[in-house]
Amino acid sequence: MKRLLVLFLAAVFLSGCMGNTPSGKVKRSDDERYTPKYGGTLKIYSYNPDTFNPLYTRNKANAQMLMLIYDTLIKCDESQMVHPVLASDYSVSDDGLVWTVMIKNGVLWHDGTPFTAEDAAATLIAVKESPHKSPYAPALYNAGKIEATGDSVIITLKEPQTNFINLLEIPMVKKSDTAVYDNFKPLGTGQYVFTEKTHKKIYLTSNKGWWKGADPFIENVEVLLLPDKETSVYAFEAREIDVVTTDLLNWREFSGSSEIKSAEYSSGSYNFLAFNLENRFLSNPDIRKAVAHAIDKSRIFKEVLLSHGSLTDTFLNPKWWVYNDDAIKYAYDPGLSVDIIKQQNLSPKDITLELLVNNDNEMKLSVAEIIKQELEEIGIAVRVSAVEWQTFVSRANSGAYDMYLGEINYSTEINPKYVLRGNPQFEPLLSLLQLQTTDSGRKDIYNKLQQEYAQLLPDIPLYFDVEALLYNSKILGDISPLRTNMFNDVHKWFIEYE
Repeated sequence: MKRLLVLFLAAVFLSGCMGNTPSGKVKRSDDERYTPKYGGTLKIYSYNPDTFNPLYTRNKANAQMLMLIYDTLIKCDESQMVHPVLASDYSVSDDGLVWTVMIKNGVLWHDGTPFTAEDAAATLIAVKESPHKSPYAPALYNAGKIEATGDSVIITLKEPQTNFINLLEIPMVKKSDTAVYDNFKPLGTGQYVFTEKTHKKIYLTSNKGWWKGADPFIENVEVLLLPDKETSVYAFEAREIDVVTTDLLNWREFSGSSEIKSAEYSSGSYNFLAFNLENRFLSNPDIRKAVAHAIDKSRIFKEVLLSHGSLTDTFLNPKWWVYNDDAIKYAYDPGLSVDIIKQQNLSPKDITLELLVNNDNEMKLSVAEIIKQELEEIGIAVRVSAVEWQTFVSRANSGAYDMYLGEINYSTEINPKYVLRGNPQFEPLLSLLQLQTTDSGRKDIYNKLQQEYAQLLPDIPLYFDVEALLYNSKILGDISPLRTNMFNDVHKWFIEYE
């Protein structure tokens, strides 16, 4: 059976802000305490925007900036649990096909008019049907009829989808604005109000009448318009902006600076060692288990990830509420690896394997070398083939490999079919998962899938990447970015005054 490479890149730029107004004092060190104060200016960045309509921009920095202006129906926290934002509640029918989202009363647009279920329904319909091809459209691929009824939006699906609600982390746009692309003036319900755009900057001011009743501490936001991501890092170094997001490779450059703080968040990127189940050695599940016992994940965590990220024993992130901590684990035990191989009437020296990796990823190349060293320590010969990306994809998809280092980026839906595709053993449980309408039912099926996965071991789970929000140390408060919103709970941030 060929193991298909599935690269599901659901890059959904979603957000929402839930939480209480901060109070009291924020501890900065053993002898310093700071009281939150109103005022000041937060300096952030965006790239030259394609459109200010949050439904259609494909510029990630622009989408993140617009989340200061707009609110979403729901948000997913770091554990991927759903929290209502502009929704007050939601429910699903027993057959899993009809989702009813109740809309919160008393929410006002920045022009003082009320946010309604009609606005929410129009937003979702525009995302699904607009010729501008919203990047949020994949979230609604399964949606059939969308309609507003009273204070609710009713969405009828084509087929059951257990975590459909997770995908409604979509910024809500006023009904009259949903079709506008060019010359769009942002008008949201969020924490900040759009005031002006110049050639080089965008200006926002705090929404004093924000529906949550928790005025942001930081009064103004200046958005510096930059040409690209690389320039944003330079601007951060030059103190022209106060925050920037980065991956682990760039993160290292800023470690040790007393003027720069960081807040980690999971990227949703699952990294694993995939096996070709048609290989004459790896077709044997016991040989796969022997390989698993020979790999010291803690070494990868320390040497490659620099102790950032999350090691995992299943295809899910240990931080997610559906993770099964009781699933079978393959602890590092090279002696046991050798014993298992000998029980198959083989010697480790009988086994020769190729490990395929794309040569444009420094971290994966380092992981590949560690795996090679550890397998060779027990006697298995490993040849690392570092190839260009297109060659990597072609060979992985055609089954021309023994092992490869793979990566899949989960959306907030946490749909495991992209990890488990190609293994018919999982199909009954995957189908059953989509029929679940309660959290307990979902958790039970996720647990069973992880147990079966650990027993079959078509891959070796390795780790989930993290990214970081780097910020100037003058920014204080509850800095808690999410992968869908770097400005999560920004109303809890405040600026240190001299």
